[in-house]
Amino acid sequence: MEKKKRSPWPIAIVAFLSVIVAVNFTFLYLAIKSDDGLADADYYRKGLLYNEKIAQERMLGWKIDLSFAQGLKRQANIVTVDIKDSEGRPLENADVYLVLKRPATDRFDSSVALVDRDGSYTGTVSIPLEGYWYMEVRAERSGMSVEKTFKVKV
Repeated sequence: MEKKKRSPWPIAIVAFLSVIVAVNFTFLYLAIKSDDGLADADYYRKGLLYNEKIAQERMLGWKIDLSFAQGLKRQANIVTVDIKDSEGRPLENADVYLVLKRPATDRFDSSVALVDRDGSYTGTVSIPLEGYWYMEVRAERSGMSVEKTFKVKV
């Protein structure tokens, strides 16, 4: 009796589908295990209030500028924020914060309260990693607030 040769196709199909399933389960495991990349936990509420925030900022007319004393580097950056009111005068006696955010993750986020120096607000910030960062300036006075985001690269 002669032995019939078996076709390799059934084994190839099973092997191919097994590889596909293994890759899918690997991606599923990595997606569940890894960080979700959500940069702002309160994004929904902020989205609902976005138009009101824009209207308030336009009504106030505050202008915000951000500068660095010796250029932008990773360690000990002296940051200066100049805020002008709607008439171009320095805005004094405001609570001003600089929030440092990484676009991909919130793992390295930090916040610095800036000190008022006659309408010019200063502070020191260190940036833990090279790459792109968002620097949000938040200024508040008498219950009114303005935010401006600057995208910087270190």
